[in-house]
Amino acid sequence: MLHSGQRRVPLTAVLVAAALALSAATAAHAAPPSPVEGGFALVVVPDTQNYTWKRPELYTLQAGWIAANIQRYNIAHVLHVGDITQHNTDEQWAAARRAHAIYADLVPAAYAPGNHDLGPNGSAESRGSLFADFIPLASYRRQPGFGGVYDREPER
Repeated sequence: MLHSGQRRVPLTAVLVAAALALSAATAAHAAPPSPVEGGFALVVVPDTQNYTWKRPELYTLQAGWIAANIQRYNIAHVLHVGDITQHNTDEQWAAARRAHAIYADLVPAAYAPGNHDLGPNGSAESRGSLFADFIPLASYRRQPGFGGVYDREPER
């Protein structure tokens, strides 16, 4: 008997939801793909702000996987697409720097600051950031292929 405000869920919907949950769990334990002969990989790292904030050990593990698989997958470049930190603090930037150092001398990398990497406490209220203190321009200059910067304030 249904009570007021309740409705029946068709059996098909329940079965579809169960199948999706099972396939997601199976995919999470799937073997990594085989390298493509003659190919290369570009590692894209998004939104690590929760790692630098709450779980820096996971960021270190992720960076370790990148370093350990550079040869296997012919990783040509690592690109972080922003939100490296959650609150733009020294502690979170230091956690990011420790993770980046694991592969820094092994593969070229580029980091784009996101909105959480800007302003006091990551508020993006200003363009101020600790980014350059922890990922200085000098770290890019030593990378192969560095062509320079186009900025009036390159150290900012």
